[in-house]
Amino acid sequence: MGIVLIMGIMTPMNARRLVPVVCVALLLPACTGPGNWFGLRRHEGNAVATVAASLFPLAEVASRVGGQHVKVLNLTPDGRDAHDVELTAKQLDALSSAMLALYIGADFQPTVASAIEQSEKPVKIDVLEVVATQVVGATVARFGTEPVPTETDPHVWLDPANMVLIARRVQRELSVLMPNLTAEFTANADAYVSELGSVGDLIDSTLVRARCTNPEMVVSHDSFGYLAARAGLVTLPITGSNPDAQVSAKRMESIVAAVRNGAGRYVVAESLVPTDVARTVARLAGVPVLTVNPLEGMTAADVKAGKDYPSVMRENIATIARAYGCR
Repeated sequence: MGIVLIMGIMTPMNARRLVPVVCVALLLPACTGPGNWFGLRRHEGNAVATVAASLFPLAEVASRVGGQHVKVLNLTPDGRDAHDVELTAKQLDALSSAMLALYIGADFQPTVASAIEQSEKPVKIDVLEVVATQVVGATVARFGTEPVPTETDPHVWLDPANMVLIARRVQRELSVLMPNLTAEFTANADAYVSELGSVGDLIDSTLVRARCTNPEMVVSHDSFGYLAARAGLVTLPITGSNPDAQVSAKRMESIVAAVRNGAGRYVVAESLVPTDVARTVARLAGVPVLTVNPLEGMTAADVKAGKDYPSVMRENIATIARAYGCR
């Protein structure tokens, strides 16, 4: 069966414009990488079902649980921030052939979520309904910084405990769709859950509140709240859950003042989003910038180098421990 490989190039939220790039696997083999399809080479010739996933972590879950029996279509392009992905007509056609679709609601990827919800064929899983969600903007820093808007935090994958819940849900759904493969899906999920558990153990042993000198971590936007909450720590975001949101001068001033008064020794930026605001805050406050990988749009080079969710999260944990001053 031929598979359509699809990409969309994002623009900022306030632009809402799409420059589509469409690749067909059999005609353009250069259009490869996890932003188009995930694990297709490994599964070629064996897959019996297509699973659509709205971004890399969900694509990895589907690939690890489904193994050789699934082909995973990742709707977030290679190396792109996931927040403002737009879909083309051909992407919608490809989505309609999927048996299962994983996505994140709460306006995180509104075009993707709408397309999946309106599609008739796939079984749909909004992972925000699988895990216990928390709220961005609910925590008030001890420095009295200007607040960010209160909203559901969509970055659930950044706590591996949530990834475990998603993996188990995918295991159950694939077992219903292909009951003769239940034992294999269960074994695959067990192995992946074990890896995720080791990442969670690292969080619990490394980000220990009593061993961290900085109770806040200043971040470019509020994406690591689930991980921080697990460790009993606080993130102090420059913007809320959307990195493209406008930052008021008042909030910038309050964050700079907080850093100068001891909110943190670093400003933490993300590898897939613009860092101008984070670097401006860091420069004005006189502190360095650290970079973490939010895993939304892992690149082909990353995957080729052997990186995956567990390995990148271990790198992130080391960086975050540094930001919090954890010994």
